[in-house]
Amino acid sequence: MKKMLRINPSKLSEGMKFTAPVFFDDGVNMFLAENHPVKKMHIDALSKWDVPYVITYGSLITNNDIYLDSPELIEELPNSNDVFFTTFNDYKETPTEQINRIIYNLSNQDSEILENYKNILNYSEEIFLYFNNNEKNLREKVDKISEQITKLIKTNWQDIVSYILVNTTDSSLSKNAVDTGIFAGILAREYGFSDRKILQIIIASFLHDVGMLDVPEEVLRKKSQLTTQEFNLLQLHTVRSAQFAENILFYPKEIGKMILSHHERWDGKGYPEKISSSQIDIGARILSIADAFSAMISHKVYRDSIGGYDAMKNLLDSSQHRFDPKLLKLFIQIIGIYPIGSIVILNNNAIAQVVQGNLEMPFLPEVKILVESKNKPILKIGDIIKLKELKELKIVRALKQNEYKTYA
Repeated sequence: MKKMLRINPSKLSEGMKFTAPVFFDDGVNMFLAENHPVKKMHIDALSKWDVPYVITYGSLITNNDIYLDSPELIEELPNSNDVFFTTFNDYKETPTEQINRIIYNLSNQDSEILENYKNILNYSEEIFLYFNNNEKNLREKVDKISEQITKLIKTNWQDIVSYILVNTTDSSLSKNAVDTGIFAGILAREYGFSDRKILQIIIASFLHDVGMLDVPEEVLRKKSQLTTQEFNLLQLHTVRSAQFAENILFYPKEIGKMILSHHERWDGKGYPEKISSSQIDIGARILSIADAFSAMISHKVYRDSIGGYDAMKNLLDSSQHRFDPKLLKLFIQIIGIYPIGSIVILNNNAIAQVVQGNLEMPFLPEVKILVESKNKPILKIGDIIKLKELKELKIVRALKQNEYKTYA
């Protein structure tokens, strides 16, 4: 893995060239292409926009001397330096209607897997109604749906993740319970847990927010900042959910512990017990990542879905404070920096959907062309492209949810 270098703009001068692209401080938008000279307009732009630093994996290739202020190494996923971003300036209009039609076809495939997922969602909605009404045989129903989720992720889970990513309008507790169970189950399985442990994590995931049913609807749907009393009430949901699992459904304490601790943080600043790092049950650490990702990609009353790519960026931004870094790295490798189902724009102006991740190079997934481009390389609708094998083709950026409409 190459080192990423952080450069103070004051150390840049006209004529400098680098062996790799130079990016703005966000690490996404490109400031300077490789082997292109720094110009006065570049330096002026950094000053005007008050950019604190630029970053590159490369090195200086001119004869000029450059003196860096203690170059900082930024930890990245292996081989992430292979990605080449361009800016979005050349893409002035998104062909929304064309994308909508294609996404409609992709997200409504009449496959057995997607039908099973939809049936699980319907069953989950029924179970949450039973929670409110204190119906009998709840333990059996939760066992049944957790087993269905376990079976679902043993098949082609990529299709399910893709479907979830392009159908984000439902923000109900019942859907979040299922989706969190799916993401947690996938992570737990890839981590290498036994079938019994995976099932327990999925059960905990399904029940992790059942305590929210005791929170008034006006608090859950409030768009303004919560009061201290409202926030404390919201925090109690972890305790209530755990108590419900142990005392009403009679699940073992290990499941209750996962639920109780799913809002604990790696740095010890979570709740309710403010425990940290390895003190937190590993099932809770998995559930924490899955719950956060599921919440971010879901539509809320106070915001739209932020999309899979931005959700992953947010997870990375919190990696040193909130989540187990090893588990988070594994989750990103599995789901991808551009999660399966993401709609992306390529540097030849084509639009594609991510259909397969890349464990070794998460920035270079496999994509399916949705909107063709006349620019080279010329691609047709339906073409499946492995970006790691087509070096001249790169992802420019992921489309945000509000740039296209999905049909659930």
